[in-house]
Amino acid sequence: FIDGLINVISKMENTKQIVLDTLNLINIENNQNILIEKTNYENRVLSINNLIENIKNNNDNINYIIEVVGVIDLLNKLTTTTREKFKNIIEASKEIKNIRFIFIDTIDNIKSWYKQNVDLGEGLWLGNGIANQFTIKVTTTSRSIREEIPEDFGYRISKGKPTLIKFISNE
Repeated sequence: FIDGLINVISKMENTKQIVLDTLNLINIENNQNILIEKTNYENRVLSINNLIENIKNNNDNINYIIEVVGVIDLLNKLTTTTREKFKNIIEASKEIKNIRFIFIDTIDNIKSWYKQNVDLGEGLWLGNGIANQFTIKVTTTSRSIREEIPEDFGYRISKGKPTLIKFISNE
């Protein structure tokens, strides 16, 4: 799913991606629209901070999507100062229309962080089990969200309402 997502986003016009892959799950090489960082997270977070300042001051027409694969792992690898900067980056990005974050992790790893930093009625859920979790707020408890779904399906949750979707892949 992650490689497919990155490939699709890389084809979007006027879009650049920064991928922080702390779990080494990405099997794509860097190109002009994708910067994949697998080691130097401290410096990359600081450069994202500079990027946000530049976007605020320049009204850049480029859209930036920052994907964090293993957000809790990332936070654990940062110094206390840079971890605070990262939290400030996320907060500041809410005010900027052309920068978005995508956080990819397991629910067990991300639960407490997610509840503190993200709108609980928004998200993507891959696979089964959305009806049995308590992190993402789902307002519908219909029978359909309790049924088994194929492994390449999941749910898009918007304003608490889950919609069944098929995920993209490289295959």
